Formats: sequence, C-alpha cells, structure tokens
Amino acid sequence: MRSVNSEAKRCKRSSRSGRAGFTLIELLVVISIIVLLVAMLFIVGQPVRQGALRSKCLIHQRSIAMACQVYATDSSQRLPSPRTDVSPPESGAGGALNPWVNCSTAIGTLTPAGKELKGSLEKGVLWPYMDGNAAAYNSPLDPTDRIRSYSLNAFVGVGAISPNPFNRRADELYSYGGKTYFLSRVQQPAKTMCTIPEEDAPGYNRHGWVINPNSAQWIDLPAFWDDNRINIALMDGSTTSLNILSPKLIKAMDAYGNYYQEPSPSPSWKVMRQYLLPGVVN
Repeated sequence: MRSVNSEAKRCKRSSRSGRAGFTLIELLVVISIIVLLVAMLFIVGQPVRQGALRSKCLIHQRSIAMACQVYATDSSQRLPSPRTDVSPPESGAGGALNPWVNCSTAIGTLTPAGKELKGSLEKGVLWPYMDGNAAAYNSPLDPTDRIRSYSLNAFVGVGAISPNPFNRRADELYSYGGKTYFLSRVQQPAKTMCTIPEEDAPGYNRHGWVINPNSAQWIDLPAFWDDNRINIALMDGSTTSLNILSPKLIKAMDAYGNYYQEPSPSPSWKVMRQYLLPGVVN
C-alpha cells in the first residue's frame, strides 16, 4: 500500500515538474508578440516624438521673435539686423551696427575653421533679451553639433542703399523691397517671417535667410530636418509649420545647393514668398 502511494506521489511530482516550463513553440510565439508590440510602439511613437520636437523648435523660434520685439521697444523701434557680423562685407561698406548675433574670427566668436562659438550669441544684440538661454538658438530637430540653427528674415531690419558711398552700413546694402529698419515699417507682422531653421555653410548660418522675390530662385535653402515641413516664427511672435516641401523637391534642392531654381509652377517658392514682406513684396 505504501509502495502504491509513493509511486502515485512521484507521478504527481513528475507531472508538475513537466508542466513548469514553456515549449520552444510557446517561447517563439511570445517573442514574436513582443517584437510586434515593440514595432507598433516605434511606428506609432515616431510621429509623436517628431511632433514634440517640432513644437519645441517653434517655441525656440517664438522666443527669438519676441526678443526682436522687446529689443525694438527698447531701441526706438529699431529692429536687430539679420546680418551676423559687424565687419565690412566684400563691397567695402561698413558692417551692420546691430547684428542679432556676431560671428567673426577677429573677435573670437568663430574658430579658424569657421565653426560658430557661443561668444557669437553673447555678442549679438539679442542676447540680453534671450535671458542667456543659448539652447533657444538651437533647434531640437538639428542633427548637427552647431550651436545655432536659425536665421532671421533678410527682408526685415534692413534698408535702402545710403546716398553716401563712404558711409554705408552692411544692412543698408541688403535691401529687398524697402526700408524695414523700424518695426513700424513691417506692415503685416502676423504674416511676415521672423525666423527660419537653416543649415548654411561652412559651420554656421551667415546673415539673413533670403529667396529671390522676383523669380522662383531659392538663394538660401531651409533646413530639411522635419520631413516636408518648414517651421517659422512670425514678427508678431506667432508660429506656423508649413507643409510645402516634397521628397522630390528636397532631393533636388539638396543636390543643387544654393541658388536652386524651382521649376514652374513653383508652388513652394510662392508660399515662402508670401512671408517675406507682405504689403511691400506681394
């Protein structure tokens, strides 16, 4: 009797130990489910992450646009220059007196190789209005290691050529439709671009961002960091994201570089042109 009971207990223990693990097929099924869930999370999560980075990029641009407004208020309505140095350009004209950032090897804000240093931000007229926040000059979408991702609209903060050839400032030479030294000369602030992400050579964004207002020519290109979108801030401090590019256009622009002529009917160029200086450039 005891022998029979002992045998029964051994069988029960053997049965329990045999069912404690997973078969190979069960393990493969579980692993497949986990892989599928991870893939789904990646597919769903990537647009969410991209949207979060886009929102932060727009917040940074809004900070710069608002700093331009406050600077103008403190400077008798004079806007900061979109140029990025105070040194004379190749024409021999005097440099901009109030560049929003100041890049020059002479003052130690550029490396000898042309890489922008933090000092270029600190020596720009907007630095005191940015609360010393160097991170706000850089887009979270920017894959490079540059400290500045944004450029100002080259149509704003500039003026016509001075009649005195011996006393010309650089921002007076870079005029695209009329004098906009003063905030009051920007006729439609809510429709006029202030900032835009740009990936300019050699290692920083030189001067303002510009396209030819008279032909479908992209003199400067936007940064291609956010799929088909161009994220900009406007002069009133608002922001917008323009979904106007296409993979084909981006590939053509990237291959050709600056001075890209967009083929007719040039829809992307036409949209960007509307934000240059509405009321003057129409």
